[in-house]
Amino acid sequence: QIYRDVVADPKKYGPQATQIVQQARAADEPEAVVHALRAQAWFERSHLGNERAKTLLDDAARIARRHGFDHLAMQCLVLLGVIAGTSGDLRTMRVVSTEALAAVSDHGWGSSTWSAAASAMLGYAALLRSDAHEAGSLSADALAQGPVVLSPPLRFSLRTVRGAAAFAKPAGEPDARP
Repeated sequence: QIYRDVVADPKKYGPQATQIVQQARAADEPEAVVHALRAQAWFERSHLGNERAKTLLDDAARIARRHGFDHLAMQCLVLLGVIAGTSGDLRTMRVVSTEALAAVSDHGWGSSTWSAAASAMLGYAALLRSDAHEAGSLSADALAQGPVVLSPPLRFSLRTVRGAAAFAKPAGEPDARP
């Protein structure tokens, strides 16, 4: 819950995330620590503390993996990819987004907002590598999940990548999807 609260109102709930991390560590509750670290990272991001946010998410992903919380680890990787991409760390964005999608595939979790966000980051990375076909394919697949799964900002991001990919394709090259 603290993560959703921080996303909704970082100013109000962000400071609580730090306290919850400390309390969860003291209580030796690793799942609570991971959730609270995600919230604290998003709070740091809201204050342009991207490097601190990346450190917190790395820690959260490490704890999640160690305790077998694979779905939480994947979520941490997606958030890390978003923060890395928006702060210009494109290599990290690509590596962790690829790892997140691999986890989705390996566990058979199917399509979700999390996998669509990772696809958006990878589509953006493909555009930066001048791979319009890959960018178009990734964004088209994620958009096919439909509006029930995708938030308006995520849908907008995916459509932007898809449009840029279509614009960047050489004349006569087909779209990723008909």
